[in-house]
Amino acid sequence: MSTVRRILVGDSHASGLAAAAARAGAPFVASQAFSGQRTSTIAESGWVGAAMSSQGTRHIDEVWVVSSGNDRAPDNLEPPVRSLQQQAGRARLVWLGPPTSQVPLVDDQHLGTTEKLGRLLPRDVFFDSRPMTRSGHAADGVHFTHAGYDAWWSAAEQEAWLAKRTPLFVGVGLGVAGLVAVAIAVLQAQK
Repeated sequence: MSTVRRILVGDSHASGLAAAAARAGAPFVASQAFSGQRTSTIAESGWVGAAMSSQGTRHIDEVWVVSSGNDRAPDNLEPPVRSLQQQAGRARLVWLGPPTSQVPLVDDQHLGTTEKLGRLLPRDVFFDSRPMTRSGHAADGVHFTHAGYDAWWSAAEQEAWLAKRTPLFVGVGLGVAGLVAVAIAVLQAQK
């Protein structure tokens, strides 16, 4: 599905998603996982800006962020979100919210962070990972097995691809199947 040149930055889930993308034949040209770190630390590291420069800004189409799993409810996410948007420059930003967790306290934190990010980022930029990650958890209940990351990657890539082509329908409760039906209808209408 991909000839898009993209980079990935995020928390510990970035490693699993980068590996899943590579297994699916859509590798990132660069990726960095900041395990256990909050979004503010990831933004302050300047990694996205440095990666964009080293890859040649014109040659990166998308910057994917999978972050906020380590953020807490009182954290102000606006400054790091704006910083990462600025570092991405003209590249399309794709932000995956924190996934589900089988650890109730962590799952509650992820839900709160997802709600915050949903208010801060446009619907064609922010993707709620929770519906994509209901199964496939590893033994710790927070991370995922290879199959779990593969499923998350597949769903995320499809959602981002559809959002890029049908932005008016993002976030209206259609889900992947509904968006696929809309995308097919749009493509057929263009013939």
